[in-house]
Formats: sequence, structure tokens, C-alpha cells
Amino acid sequence: MEARLRKVVEICEQQYGFMPKKSTTDAILALRILMEKYRDGQRELHCVFVDLEKAYDRVPREGLWYCMRKSGVAEKYVRVVQNMYERSRTVVRCAVGQTEEFNVEVGLHQGSALSPFLFAIVMDQLSEEVEENLERWRFVLERRGMKVSRSKTEYMCVNEREGSGTVRLQGEEVKKVQEFKYLGSTVQSIGECGKEVKKRVQAGWNGWRKVSGVLCDRKISARIKGKVYRTVVRPAMLYGLETVSLRKRQESELEVAELKMLRLSLGVTRLDRIRNEYIRGTAHVGRLGDKVREARLRWFGHVQRRESDYIGRRMLDMELPGRRQRGRPKRRYMDVINEDMKLEGASVEDAEDRDRWREMIHCGDPLREKPKEEEDEDTVVWLVKDGESKSPRLEDRQGGWSSPVVLVPKPDQSYWFCMDYRKLNSKTIPDAYPMPILHNILESMEGASWFTTLDLQSGYWQVEGTKGLYQFTKMPYGLRNAADTFQQLMERVLDGLRGKTCFVYMLVL
Repeated sequence: MEARLRKVVEICEQQYGFMPKKSTTDAILALRILMEKYRDGQRELHCVFVDLEKAYDRVPREGLWYCMRKSGVAEKYVRVVQNMYERSRTVVRCAVGQTEEFNVEVGLHQGSALSPFLFAIVMDQLSEEVEENLERWRFVLERRGMKVSRSKTEYMCVNEREGSGTVRLQGEEVKKVQEFKYLGSTVQSIGECGKEVKKRVQAGWNGWRKVSGVLCDRKISARIKGKVYRTVVRPAMLYGLETVSLRKRQESELEVAELKMLRLSLGVTRLDRIRNEYIRGTAHVGRLGDKVREARLRWFGHVQRRESDYIGRRMLDMELPGRRQRGRPKRRYMDVINEDMKLEGASVEDAEDRDRWREMIHCGDPLREKPKEEEDEDTVVWLVKDGESKSPRLEDRQGGWSSPVVLVPKPDQSYWFCMDYRKLNSKTIPDAYPMPILHNILESMEGASWFTTLDLQSGYWQVEGTKGLYQFTKMPYGLRNAADTFQQLMERVLDGLRGKTCFVYMLVL
């Protein structure tokens, strides 16, 4: 029924909850960018946040049928929904038992998958009757059986000047605040995000306490604890931060709280003097700052790929008259985005390709494996001598990622350097890049009088690695997507010659 109603009802673009291809993050980003633009232009922005009392429970049934018909819903669908609500009964359960059944003649069904969309239909029709006036909001809502919560309806002025005035509702002054929790994200009138960071830390600790019985159980492995943390705690700390311009100090606050949770979960303290990278690698949990950057860039790419009338793009492209204040300017959202893109080596044009963009910005959780037990210390010393690498393809680094080394002796007393990437490859998303088929290449060479083959020496190790990602400075053998990456590189290098004077192929033995 919900799918059929969505096909015939058009909800206004300002509705973001329970709508496909939309999220509350859209509205949070739009408000924050709007506040930022008005702050830079030294202009006042007046925001009124209207809250409804018991919104679901106060929707009159007759008002619901009226709004559905006005939205163009066919009468047969209206009757189906009426049958769902006809003669609905319920009971109240308490400590001493439960009451007798009684009829429910007003409100929407709590927990029903259809209720959020029905409520959106009602609010969409009511908003069409509302103009610019808050008093008219109240009048129209109460005429349809909805009631404005006076205690929760609040007013906030951004970049306030002296004598800004107040907002009144039915003769009473609306409460004026300096901060407001909008769709779960705290916005401040001065444009700062310090309160939001503290709220995210608090939300993370609340989530950690809910699963502390699992996280503090010594019988459970660190891998399982890390998975529980990534599933329950980290999303609560990341909510809404893709729309926030964080400072280094605020990012550090989040990471300090995260490390406290991980230490408590693994049963270690700061007195144990265990490096943060080792703790993250053991729990397979990456830096929260990296995850915030990834979320911010992922959402920016989403905004860039949307149509031009999308509210996020309209806010980013909007220009207001006015000049920024003298002195050191506050960081803007696009300033942070540009810093993030520079760090990842990305550009705005890269965001148009969704798959490539997500590959560029992805920050995986570290995977740390123990060394192979059969490798003795003398063999491993071959890698690094006097603190410096003996191989130009390796460099000394500290990080959460590690895979065990296997050194296979050769007949000439040297070693064959190998890495065990099986666990890393199991977590790697494979590329969907087509590899050439040798049979097709041989058919294309039919009738040729002369041909030869060229082989690259240490082919993979000619591919530059991303700085700081692995301990290798060049791309190592054994990675899941190594062959695809090398094939793409060679096809770019020999572009214009392929299919004419040469063919590029990988020979897998």
C-alpha cells in the first residue's frame, strides 16, 4: 500500500524524513550552510523551530481522509486505509495488569510502516496553506486538529545585532535560544560546533555503556569487540558530522574519547604504554578523524552529483551581498572540503564518478596480523638494518595496518620476499575492471608476419603507492586488485597503440 501511495502522491521537496533519496542530513547541511552564508555577509538570519504536541496521536481521522483525497489519492486506496483504521482497539499494560480493550478513534498507528508516509501527506497539505506568518502556522495546524507545543517551539537569531526584536505566538513571546537541537544535530547561533562535538562524545559513551557487557568481557576476542564498536558506538559519534567544519582541537576531542573506549574494551590503560596504532590495529578500528573526513567527502560527492535544484547545491552556490568581518575569518564548510580533497589528492571533477570517488576517499579500518611463528629474528632483520630499509621499495612507518612477512630462501642464499595478504584481500572490494582475454588477442593477431613480446622488470613495483597507506612505497605483489590496477596503468601508458601495434595482457601463472 505504501508503494502504491508513493506513486500517486507528490510530497514537497522540503520533506526529508522517510523519503527515498533524501535524508535528514540534507536539511542539516542546508541549515548550516545558510547560517554560514549569513554570518559571512554580516546579516541576520531568523529561525523559528515549530514543534507539535504528540504529533502522531493528534492526527484526526477525518483530516487524514481529507488530505489524502486532496493529494490526488484514488478513492479505492482511501477506503483501504480507512479499513485499516476502522474499529481499531488497544489496551494499556501497567505494573498491576492491563486494562480492558477500548477504541482508538484519533491518531496514526504507532510502529506501522505506513504511518510516517501518511503523516507526511497531512503535513504537506497543511504547509500549502501556510504563508510566512507563524501565527498563521498555528491557526492552520489547530484548525486541522494539530496543536503547536508552545514550550518546545523556540526562536534563534544568527548573527544577532542590538535591537533584533522578538517573535510572538498568539500574543506570547516565543522562547529565544542560542542553540537548538535540529534533527538530532545541535546548531548554535554563533555558528560554532563545540556543543555538537560534546553531544557526539556523549552519544558515543551512551552507546558504549549499552554494550559494555560485551565490550568489557575478557572472553570475547578483540576482533568481535571492534565489530560491535563499529556497529553501535561509532555511528552515534559520526551522526551529522559530515555537515560540520571541525577544528583540529575538536577532532582531537572525538579521538581521545574513542581511544578511552577502546582501552576500556581491551582492558589496557595508559600506564601500559601501548601505542595508539597498536590498539586500533588490534580492534580493527580506524581513526575517527579519518572517518569524519571520509563521511564529509562522501556527502560532498553526493551533493555534487545531484541535480542543480537540489537544496544542498543551491545553498553551496548561493551568494549573499555583504563583506566578511575584518580579522581572521572563521573556517567555512568549503574550506574544510578543499583541505580534505587536497589531503586525498582529489578534485571536484573526480566527484562526478561515484565509484572512483568512493575509492579515492575510502579510509578502511586497520587490519593487524601477528608475525608468522616460524620466522626467526635473524631472518626478519634482513628487511631493516640500523633503522633504515635495505630495499628502495620499503620504508619505516608506524600505523595500524600490518600483514605478516614470509621470507622464502633461494638456492643462491638470498630470500624471496613474500607478504601474506589473505585477510587483507578478503576485506578488499574487487575492481570491476575488464581484463583482456588471451584468446581474443591471438585472434586479432591472425595474419601477422612479425610479432614480439615485451616484459616489464618488476612491473608492479613501478606503480606509485599512496603516501602513508602502506609501508610499501611501490605497489606490492599479492594484493587483490593489483592486477587490475597494473592493467589500467599500462593501457593508459600505451593508449593509442593498443589494437594497432601492440596488445596489453597479464600472464597469470
